[in-house]
Amino acid sequence: MSIKNLLDLAKKVHRFPNDPLRYFDDAGSISINGRMHLVKVDGYALSRSLYPWCTPQDWGYRAVSTAVSDVLAKGAIPLAYAVSIGLPPDWGSRELESVVDGVLEAVNDFGGYLVNVDTNYGGDGWIDVFVLAEYVTTPIPRASRRGDILIIPRKLGFGGANYLAYASRMKLPRHLATWGCRPRPPATIVRVLREARIGITGSIDVSDTLYESLYGLLALDDLGPYIDTDPRSVLISEYIGMCMELDIELEDCALMTCEEYVPILSVKPGFVDSLMDRLRSAGFDPIVLGVSVSKDLASWRGRPLKEIVWDHLTDSTTVRANYVKSF
Repeated sequence: MSIKNLLDLAKKVHRFPNDPLRYFDDAGSISINGRMHLVKVDGYALSRSLYPWCTPQDWGYRAVSTAVSDVLAKGAIPLAYAVSIGLPPDWGSRELESVVDGVLEAVNDFGGYLVNVDTNYGGDGWIDVFVLAEYVTTPIPRASRRGDILIIPRKLGFGGANYLAYASRMKLPRHLATWGCRPRPPATIVRVLREARIGITGSIDVSDTLYESLYGLLALDDLGPYIDTDPRSVLISEYIGMCMELDIELEDCALMTCEEYVPILSVKPGFVDSLMDRLRSAGFDPIVLGVSVSKDLASWRGRPLKEIVWDHLTDSTTVRANYVKSF
């Protein structure tokens, strides 16, 4: 299924009136007592979301933390969670308790309350996470304008390193394996987004590949990214080493990296310096990734971008990155 197919399905969703987010966004909004709140749901199949070096408790934690990442990118903080857990046939009460412990640990870390848990059994395990969140600033949609500057809060490659280690059976440093099991989206980003909101056109969480995230942020405004940044300045050194060992072009490795759980921000040119300063003050190491341009000009230093995406509907337990076409 292509990205376009997924967007066509998204158009069928009956959204709440006057939702400030767009139909293809990572979440939706509802009005409660005259105030807009964010509603987010995310789901994960066990066979495709738990690396062999991770535990059932990690799985529970990861499901919540990754859902929270989308919440933060929209300018909101979690209020309440509901979780549906499906266990595979070979899991029992011990594993269920571990998953719930992981969920509770994440809720404690990111704030809010776990208000409901549902359990089931099936051929594959799954976990679905519903989040009700409160906006702390004007909701930030998936959007950009021609000439906007694209900024990421830190280097990428944490999720990409885990994926390559799994797909290519490579050795993974312990600190990266730990991050892959329990990614921690930075809750402090919300304060920066609130303070700098006037200069931010749009935001998207990097949960699928970087290519898909750029597409989701830009394409429906008929825009694409022009990236004039050395990929070595965008990626962590460990991931660069893995890519070089596999003889993968670093630009492709950057577009392939996934599950980073930080936002790409589309920033008005006149507000870039102040936003970068705010990010640094909050402990981030921000990077200017590129600029929004007409989609026919999208490239990485003149090199067409390869469409590297998750195969969302594969029957395989290995998530595959497919090289398909240019932006």
